[in-house]
Amino acid sequence: TNKWRGVDQMPDKKKKPVGRPTKYSAKMVEAANELGDEGESMAEIAGALGISKDTLYNWIDQHPTFSDAIKGANLRSQIWWERVGKVQATEGTGNASSFIFQMKNRFHKDYRDKVEQEITGKDGGPVVLWPTK
Repeated sequence: TNKWRGVDQMPDKKKKPVGRPTKYSAKMVEAANELGDEGESMAEIAGALGISKDTLYNWIDQHPTFSDAIKGANLRSQIWWERVGKVQATEGTGNASSFIFQMKNRFHKDYRDKVEQEITGKDGGPVVLWPTK
């Protein structure tokens, strides 16, 4: 006889949770908001919360309130860095190259060098891959 026959018909037992218990709590939302106010990056937020970046991204997917907090934290982080840039520009302090690098890498959607290339054929016409005879 098959020892597994009828397993799916057995009475349900309470399922035990699999894996480690989550560290997620409502306090994480508050912490993410505060860290964004200080200009922290996603990696810095994850580190401050004592979790990996993978866990941070999982929580963003699993917890809408946390996702909203992270979006707000990223916006406030950008605002924080932009204010730092204004102060450095008006006071002549800081390193402009370092600041530009920081902004392009942290906030690449808003700060990037946009390069568009267009490839055309002869006299601006279409590209011909196999010329016809």
